[in-house]
Amino acid sequence: MANIRDNGEQRLLLEEDADNKPGYNGDAPSEQQEALAAPNHSNDDDERHVFQFYIFICLSTAFKSFEAGIISSMMADIQKDFDLGYDQEGTVTASPDYGIAPGALLAIWVFRWFSAYGILTTVLWGTAIVSIICAIHPTLPTLLIARAVGGFLWSHAATHFPVWIDRHGPPAQKTIWLAFTNVSLMIGVLSGYIMGGLIRAMDVNLTWVNLYFIEGVLMAVCGAIFALFFEPELFGLTRKEDSPQKHTTTSEPNNGTKSTSEEDLGTVILLLMKSPPFYLAVALTGCISGGIVYSLYFATQVCEARGMTVTTTVQLISTVFITAPAPGIIFGSWIVNNLEDTRTMSSLLVCHWDLPLSY
Repeated sequence: MANIRDNGEQRLLLEEDADNKPGYNGDAPSEQQEALAAPNHSNDDDERHVFQFYIFICLSTAFKSFEAGIISSMMADIQKDFDLGYDQEGTVTASPDYGIAPGALLAIWVFRWFSAYGILTTVLWGTAIVSIICAIHPTLPTLLIARAVGGFLWSHAATHFPVWIDRHGPPAQKTIWLAFTNVSLMIGVLSGYIMGGLIRAMDVNLTWVNLYFIEGVLMAVCGAIFALFFEPELFGLTRKEDSPQKHTTTSEPNNGTKSTSEEDLGTVILLLMKSPPFYLAVALTGCISGGIVYSLYFATQVCEARGMTVTTTVQLISTVFITAPAPGIIFGSWIVNNLEDTRTMSSLLVCHWDLPLSY
């Protein structure tokens, strides 16, 4: 009797389970059940859009840094064209920083007021326009203005790109993506340096003005690609309050405290200024950037002053770039990516020990 009762209960459970299945006994599945059963391509599309824009970030970064390589390798010709002294030559060298420093600070407010899509459109086309104007009217003032304005505009893109990667990039690959963004910058600088050096070595009928025009065309190409192939809603380039619901994220209640985006910006900046790692990062970045500028601008002149040919100088500087910074960036990103917690002092020391690889 017990076996019969158990078999009967099992049969009833199976019948109830069958009744709950969509399409059983002629019942049509509900819309919710159909949605769950249907393949979901939205995640695949989002990942594809994220990767496409990341490739664009690397491409535009390489094209923009192409200009720095041009100026560094052809500074001797620029010095002859404008009869520059060492002080004026240093001014030309540092002119992008005159725009980058205030632009990076202003970008904190600009991205709170306007959409990233509109800002990046202005950055790309504005950089292209000032570069082409400088190539059409090559004077010392137009060169200084073009480099300073270009630095000011690009500081907004350089501020936004890492934030975008941190927000939309794959969680396990964000550090690697940031590393390859820096590698693309090095590739752009090296490409401009090699092209300028080869033109000087081969004594062809091209000048730095022609290369500067090419820089403007490259940035115009980036502007056209950005306008034609990237929609703000699909690539997370709208302001937070204008973004579609599917691109927003929810967070746990914060017990009435304001989120970072709602806090007063001055308070956030004060907290940042009180952070020792912030000062350390600024100091280290300045040293690394200074080393790169020295190797590009002044080491080139030192090599030529010692009787080295242009070809030998280009080969020497290019070898340094290829064998040190790019592999160091990639290797360092691999180390950081494998650290369990980057906020500990031991992790910070590991990162500092890897700094020699940056040179």
